Amino acid sequence: MDINQKITEELGVKKWQVDAAVKLIDEGNTIPFIARYRKEAHGTLDDEQLRKLYERLTYLRNLEEKKEQVLASIEEQGKLTPELKAQIVAAETQVLVDDLYRPYRPKRRTRATIAKEKGLESLAVLISLQNSKEPLEKEAEKYVSEEKGVKNVQEAIDGAKDILAENISDEADYRKRIRDLTFKKGTLVSAAKDEKDNIVDYIHYPKRIYPVGRLDKDSEGLLIMTNDGDLINGMMRARYAHEKEYKVRVNKEVTPEFIEKMSRGVHIRDKEKNLDAVTRPCTVKKTGKYTFSIILTQGLNRQIRRMCEALGYKVDVLKRIRIMNVELGDLKPGQVRELTEQELKELYGTVKERENAGISRTSE
Repeated sequence: MDINQKITEELGVKKWQVDAAVKLIDEGNTIPFIARYRKEAHGTLDDEQLRKLYERLTYLRNLEEKKEQVLASIEEQGKLTPELKAQIVAAETQVLVDDLYRPYRPKRRTRATIAKEKGLESLAVLISLQNSKEPLEKEAEKYVSEEKGVKNVQEAIDGAKDILAENISDEADYRKRIRDLTFKKGTLVSAAKDEKDNIVDYIHYPKRIYPVGRLDKDSEGLLIMTNDGDLINGMMRARYAHEKEYKVRVNKEVTPEFIEKMSRGVHIRDKEKNLDAVTRPCTVKKTGKYTFSIILTQGLNRQIRRMCEALGYKVDVLKRIRIMNVELGDLKPGQVRELTEQELKELYGTVKERENAGISRTSE
C-alpha cells in the first residue's frame, strides 16, 4: 500500500504536501510546530488536516506492520493460499485483518478443540451439510465411544455443535456481516445489578426482558418491557417520533399562556447533563385547575419536569398513560399484563411502516 498516496486521496490535498508533512513528522517535529513554523514546507495544511494526517499515518503504518506479522505467521503454518494472501493485503482495517487471521491464530484449548480430539469433526460437517437421510441422533450413535470420552449421543451432538460454533465464529465474512448489522440496527441495553428494587427484578419474568425507554423514579405509569431487540430499536429511535401521552399535576394554576408555551416548545438547559435544546412542538390540553395532559414525540431526560421548571412550575404528579397504541387503562401500580395480539400487531406495524418510509421529524 502506498500510504502517502492513500492519505492524499482521503484528505483531498496534493501528494507533495503529504510527503513533506510525513518527512517532518518522521524527523520528530510535533503537529503544532509543523502547522505554525513549517508552512513553507507543506503549503496550506492547517492544524486539523495535519492531525488527521498524523492519525491516519500512524494507523496505516500499524496496519501494514500487522499484515506482515499475520502473513508470516500463516505462512509458517503452511496454510497461506494466494487467495488468503490477496485478502489480507487488500484489507483496509485492522479489524478485518484480525478476522482473516482468526482461524489461524494459535488458540488455547477450547471445547471445540476437545471435541475435535474426540473425533467429532466429521459429525459437525454432517450437521452443517444438512443432507443426512438418517435422524441426527442415529448418526451420532456412531460417534459414541468410551475410549474417546464420548459417553452418549447427546455428548456427541453437543461436541459437534461446539465445533460448528467455533467455525462460524472464525469466518471473516460472517463476522463482518454481523458487525455491520449490529452497527446499523443494534441496541445497547443495560441494567444495574446493584440497584435494589429495580423493575426487572420486581417483575421476575421467566425470560430476561428489558424496558423500552425509561420512567423516572418520581413518576408512575406505563412501561413496556420486551426481549425483542428489533422492537426496542424501532420504538426508541427518536426520528420515528412515536407518541407518549402523560397526565400531569403541577403546583400552581395552569394558565392559557402556560399551555401555549408548552405546546410551542420550551428551551431547556442542564449543564451537568450537557443538555441545551428546544423541545419539539407537542399537544397540551388543560384538564383541571392544576392538571394537564401532554403528548410527546421525543424523550429527552426528565423532559416534562424540565419544561415546567423553565416556565416557573413544579411537577407534583407525572403519570404516563399511553405509549403509541398501548394504553395504561385500569392497571394499578405494580400490576403487569401481557400485550394483546392486536397491540403487538399494531406496534410492529407502526415501527415497520416508519422504518420503511424513513420518517424523520427531528427538524420539526
